Amino acid sequence: MAMFQYCTFSECRGTETEYREFADQPAIVVTRYDRLTTPDGTVRRIHQEDLVQTFGLDPSKKYEADGGPGVARIAARLRSATDDDSLDRFVRAVIGNYVLGAPDAHAKNYSLLLVGPTARMAPLYDVATGLIADSAGRLPWTRTAMSIGGERRFGEVEAKHWERLARAVGLDPEQVRRAVRQLAASIPEGFADAVAELPPRAVGATMLREDVLPRIAALAKRTLTGLDCSAREAGRVTRPFVSELETQGSTGPERRWDSR
Repeated sequence: MAMFQYCTFSECRGTETEYREFADQPAIVVTRYDRLTTPDGTVRRIHQEDLVQTFGLDPSKKYEADGGPGVARIAARLRSATDDDSLDRFVRAVIGNYVLGAPDAHAKNYSLLLVGPTARMAPLYDVATGLIADSAGRLPWTRTAMSIGGERRFGEVEAKHWERLARAVGLDPEQVRRAVRQLAASIPEGFADAVAELPPRAVGATMLREDVLPRIAALAKRTLTGLDCSAREAGRVTRPFVSELETQGSTGPERRWDSR
């Protein structure tokens, strides 16, 4: 639930969620956004297609590495089929998922809502950070599902990569840099506020507060630093950034999120 609270905070437009317990069983209650209630009380379904369906691809092609659509291809489709706001929201979602360390933001986790002759980006509905250590203190999920300007490793995307992304999607690089700066500065606070709203006994609340939040804050700080200078080009990088967040100080083995 904290992920979706962050989406609201950061204007990335996530689904409305609420943590509830039913007979001591924890649950996340999600308000449906693909339904429309007419003035006479009739409930109508709003057709939704994820971006793999939109391209007519097999579901197995959801990851860019497996032949699925990447940022540039999706942006071209949004530009031709939706309003400008949908493209902006998609780019902000890509940025937000990166700062959160979310490894599973593939094409099936973005969708379009089709209302009459129009299409628009659906709210984000599957947002999850991968900055969660395994029993050995290692981070098995260290890369984005979609390339950002040729880079996928968390903590390694810098100004040049954001500029490449901006040009690939047809946006002003300065506009993208502003969005990166705003989201990287606000996401740790928004995530912390969302975690603070969880009941103390909520499943995972302590882990989110004590382990995950510091990693998100560190990745956000590294993202801001990378906008102004390149640590790699300056010769200050001797090991992957994510290894600094691990108990053992070494990454891997890398795993797919859907294989967990």
